[in-house]
Amino acid sequence: GANVGCHTLRMAQLVGSTGRVIAFEPMPWANRRLRKNLSLNHQLRNVTVENFGLSDGACTATVHFRSSWKLTDEKRSGEAVESTEPCSVEFVRVDDYLTRNSIGRVDLIKLDVDGYEFKVLRGAANLLTAHKPVIVLELGAYTLRAVGDRIEDLVAFLAERGYRFYRETDFSPYPSFDEMLKSIPLDATINAVASTRPLSA
Repeated sequence: GANVGCHTLRMAQLVGSTGRVIAFEPMPWANRRLRKNLSLNHQLRNVTVENFGLSDGACTATVHFRSSWKLTDEKRSGEAVESTEPCSVEFVRVDDYLTRNSIGRVDLIKLDVDGYEFKVLRGAANLLTAHKPVIVLELGAYTLRAVGDRIEDLVAFLAERGYRFYRETDFSPYPSFDEMLKSIPLDATINAVASTRPLSA
């Protein structure tokens, strides 16, 4: 999810006038702040904001994705009151969205969706096979398990499509899929980069 736009703003600056960023944020509290931040930073020209979620099928469900934290609290707890309520969210597949909007090419996917990562990727199977975009994603065994998926299946899914995993900090490759899986704490997540082409810092 794009949340309030920290990455969206930076991506919009990087792609410039010839690029395009599509930011998906289904939670109303975060979506409003995302749009406000884009307006304040004059980044509306090359950003499209969508207020639905991505998954492996089209549906509507009542969900709650956490979208605010008190950064001054050492435990980073205490959501903004208006962001605590579940809400009805429309979910779509990436492949369907791209077809419906006549988008033929995607270069980069930034993915941090509280365990829905594998569902989003399954819904983007055609895109991943045809265009092989670089993927920056959060990986956590416990977050995926909470929504009925397994991290081993996500890794295998990308491996079958020619992806390798790289460390986010310096783009160095993980020696193997097993080594990467071992690096993920049982009760935490890591960020990684998946690419079909070698990366360099």
